[in-house]
Amino acid sequence: MDKATAKHPAGSNGNLVIGSPSSMNKLPWWQVGYHRLSRQPYPSIESDFGRAGDLAVAAVSIAGNKNRFKGTANQDAYALVHASESCAWLALAVCDGVSSAAYAEYGSRRLARATVRVLGALCRDEVVADIQMKAAESYLTTALVNANALLLNFDPDAIEAPFVQPAGSIRPEDLSSTITCAMIATKPGADGRYRAYVACIGDSPVFQLKSRFLEPLMADVMSHDLLETATDALPTREHAVMPRIRSLDCEAGAALIFVTDGIGTAIGDGQSEVGYHLAETWRRPHPEPEFSRFIAAANYDRRGEDDDRTAVVVWFPPFVGASSASESAVAATLRRD
Repeated sequence: MDKATAKHPAGSNGNLVIGSPSSMNKLPWWQVGYHRLSRQPYPSIESDFGRAGDLAVAAVSIAGNKNRFKGTANQDAYALVHASESCAWLALAVCDGVSSAAYAEYGSRRLARATVRVLGALCRDEVVADIQMKAAESYLTTALVNANALLLNFDPDAIEAPFVQPAGSIRPEDLSSTITCAMIATKPGADGRYRAYVACIGDSPVFQLKSRFLEPLMADVMSHDLLETATDALPTREHAVMPRIRSLDCEAGAALIFVTDGIGTAIGDGQSEVGYHLAETWRRPHPEPEFSRFIAAANYDRRGEDDDRTAVVVWFPPFVGASSASESAVAATLRRD
């Protein structure tokens, strides 16, 4: 059992409680032990894990308590693409639908998948892990511009598109979502480090996990438990798509964590209860039989926090903090085709 798991008690619904329990979980809504299914054709929980070159990757998206109680859709989304075994770059995106947008649950999914589809295609033939900043900026911006155009041209027949009559009544702000996307080297560069290029539009932050501490990389920190948020979102017709782009050199044994603000706000500058909890639980990739621990770590219960939560974690080898047996199990899992 992880130290983080042992430290926090279980709430009435079985979730770990960090700090004080939420009022939502004091209500009798967990009949037969399950939350209410969504009334819309979007899953309330999505997850994935696997290998991309040297990297271990895991992702989870969970509807917040408020949405699960009401049966409304998760407005977060993520997407992952490693275009080929020879491709030296992983493409990913994390999106947070703007709560005031009428169809945020569709906008976030469409934006994440459209961005990663283009970014993965652009990186497909890149077999070297030393792409320069100028080329990376071009790839990331091109992917976001194409995704923005796709959302502006709403297709009522697209998979998962909401049924709206007339179709032309959809406005750009009805699909608004923030996005953080990245291309991450799946093998080390000439200097032995793994390089990542990250582009942000909005308030979905990025953290580096190293030596069991989380360090914020892409957002200003206002206090221990509050990140400064922005209002930028896509799609936009009025403004040029201008993401904030940063190059990161990641050390062996570290991890990058991409989250929506349902988790990021609680992490703050990393020196918070949630920050310590996730840093301990996610310090290494769990082997396949233990993957439920990764999901459970994001599904904690805490007073005042009922937003949707999404996280994508990318670990760089060696996977520190694992026992030799666990390390072997992870390696065996990641070697599977």
